[in-house]
Amino acid sequence: MVEGKYCYKCKQTKPLSKFFNHKLGKQGKTKLCKKCHVESTKKWKNNNKDRVKRYGYASNIKRRYGINYKEYEEILRQQEYKCALCGSYKYDVLNRRLGVDHNHKTGEVRGLLCNCCNRGLGNFKDSVELLTKAINYLVKFHG
Repeated sequence: MVEGKYCYKCKQTKPLSKFFNHKLGKQGKTKLCKKCHVESTKKWKNNNKDRVKRYGYASNIKRRYGINYKEYEEILRQQEYKCALCGSYKYDVLNRRLGVDHNHKTGEVRGLLCNCCNRGLGNFKDSVELLTKAINYLVKFHG
């Protein structure tokens, strides 16, 4: 006889192979069968789009920059919800949040920048020398 498990959503007993593994679940499996679990997850994600988006961004900044979402929000608050360089607000015209600016050599987070400023620094390879040359060039032709 095949060992089975009861799914609380579809109310059917199914083989264990029809359930995801879950180390804390009874029999080491989830409460819902795979089909019901996937449907339930899709429904939850659809009803919680803001939370899903925030969690995705939070895990991304933790992995890439070593800061959690609370630390991101604290930097944002300290910067008064503005780009640390140009002073534009939290979201740009395309509704993108401020990006995490960091030292590419040390990984140290410097602040939060709008997409334009962040890309600008990146295009100048974070080089003070190159940025100084760019400033001198602009001053020369400014007036």
